[in-house]
Amino acid sequence: MPASLRPVVVEGRLVAAALHPDDDPDSVEVVVHPDHRRRGLGGELVRAVLADRPAARFWAHGNLPAARATARAAGLELVRELLRMERELGPTSVGAFCPKGSRRGRSSRGATRRPGSRSTRRRSRTTPSRVG
Repeated sequence: MPASLRPVVVEGRLVAAALHPDDDPDSVEVVVHPDHRRRGLGGELVRAVLADRPAARFWAHGNLPAARATARAAGLELVRELLRMERELGPTSVGAFCPKGSRRGRSSRGATRRPGSRSTRRRSRTTPSRVG
């Protein structure tokens, strides 16, 4: 799904952006490069998006104090939280439950996963929504 971008460029470098998929323009993610945080860029992006799309829903990857503060300042509140649950798999337990014809040691995304590896784990998301 292609996405639309509202960029913030400083000295020729992309340092922040608001992104939304073209098939769901009210679902928005705001990202700010770590070197450019705490300067109000995220808040400016949220306000600009809300001015154009009052029904916008914002996704936050994690539960960072700065993201919570930005959401509060914009009148957003947490309405749903997505959790990631997992457990360690022993070296033989993966093959014991693989259906015939499946490839052992492969995740659903096709990346090799070793027991205990963090490389294919996904981050949790929380999603604040507009109050009103």
